[in-house]
Amino acid sequence: MNNEYNDIYNEIENALSIALQNLELKNIKPKKVMLKTIVSDILNSDTHNISNILSFFQGRGNGWIRINVNDSCDIWNKIKTYLTVEKDNEYFYQYSSYLDLFEDKGFAWLKFSHVTKRYMQFQLRFLGSRNDAHLKINIKNDKFNSLINLEGVPHKIQLESGYGFNKSELKQVTHEKIDLGNSPFINIMEL
Repeated sequence: MNNEYNDIYNEIENALSIALQNLELKNIKPKKVMLKTIVSDILNSDTHNISNILSFFQGRGNGWIRINVNDSCDIWNKIKTYLTVEKDNEYFYQYSSYLDLFEDKGFAWLKFSHVTKRYMQFQLRFLGSRNDAHLKINIKNDKFNSLINLEGVPHKIQLESGYGFNKSELKQVTHEKIDLGNSPFINIMEL
């Protein structure tokens, strides 16, 4: 263990000496506090990236990304591969419907799930954005800067049918209680 420590120490000392010499040639004289901060930032870069990713998806409606329908986009091709199944697959109808919907809209939408040191995990909710049934899609963290926020929830911005009814389209209903012994029954009548 002590030899390992010495080996690591010597490697870092040599690298730092070379870096300081190169900076001196450029007339740059960093302070010790700055060097400590830089070394700390380098050692914690994974944590820093994870924090950036998490903060990007925080807030109401920020948990969704859009992926443009484009055959040169790796992420779109992954989505298309997941949703392209044989007719005898139990989810054939749902998958093919969502694939058609994405192609009609020109983009797909995925819900952020979590992030690790290597990848971000998203959910492809093939039964609708309000339903938890999903396929997991992993995207490498180095693709983070290319992601586009959907800026809303799919059903709220009316990307999916069956959600987001216009209030003027809803019919007014009334109800009256009919006594059926001990259990009241509500009769809903359309006006």
